[in-house]
Amino acid sequence: MSRKYYCLIAGLPDVLPEDTKTDYSVNSFREYLVDELHPDDLKLTGLLYLTYDNQNLINLLNETGKEFLSKGNFSRELLEDQIKLIKNGEIQPGEGPLPSYMISFLDSFFSESEIFPELSKENQLTRLYYEHALDTKNDFLRNYFEFELNLNNVLAAYNSRKHDLDPGEEILQINEVAALLIKTSRDSTLGNDYPYLQELQQILEDSDLFEREKKIDNLKWKYLDDQVFFHYFTIERVISYSIKLELLERWMQLDRETGEKMFKQLIRDLEESYEFPEEYTLN
Repeated sequence: MSRKYYCLIAGLPDVLPEDTKTDYSVNSFREYLVDELHPDDLKLTGLLYLTYDNQNLINLLNETGKEFLSKGNFSRELLEDQIKLIKNGEIQPGEGPLPSYMISFLDSFFSESEIFPELSKENQLTRLYYEHALDTKNDFLRNYFEFELNLNNVLAAYNSRKHDLDPGEEILQINEVAALLIKTSRDSTLGNDYPYLQELQQILEDSDLFEREKKIDNLKWKYLDDQVFFHYFTIERVISYSIKLELLERWMQLDRETGEKMFKQLIRDLEESYEFPEEYTLN
């Protein structure tokens, strides 16, 4: 039997994709939930923010000097301490505050072994994260993670084809969709079993990168609305609200000019690693 959060959910302000402000930031909403949710349900919401912990971990290991992301579950001090302990072999998977997939990754990193040799270190960590997240017992959250994984893999396949890269180095080969994307040169046939992927294909035809990114987030929003429809006062609606709040916050921090600069910088970063066809070169 799912726990009911009548007062919490009834009191949440409505949010819409076009909102330009909300009553909560992601961090303030997470702090609010600490006193409102059962510990088991609070732990479920933490799965959403492990992506920030992953990025912080990669940045610390590679000493990039990039800003520490505050939306993660773990502080900089804790991550640095755990990195040191694992490097010295003082922690094993299942021990300490970090999820076991992070410890496995760090063990691999310091032993210079490869868990998934075909993937970059960052993609290896991301694959381990999705395998961890897809193991959750909550059906709603597990389905959302698979939905997100499928979107990311289709995007990886699309970019691999477009830039003549090896899709096996970009696609996270975890489920049936990933296997099909590796085997086939096009992913349009997936739309029969996964209608949202057909919509994603149409979005990818938009040459405006900023608008395309916005449409992808709107696709996520629509998916959440459909999946949460019959969940009224349960943790599933809180999770959906948390994801929507994160999407809104990202776009409220960007205007078109900033967004386009970010996309151009992304392309420049890729050009430093790969030789792109002339048509993709920035002037």
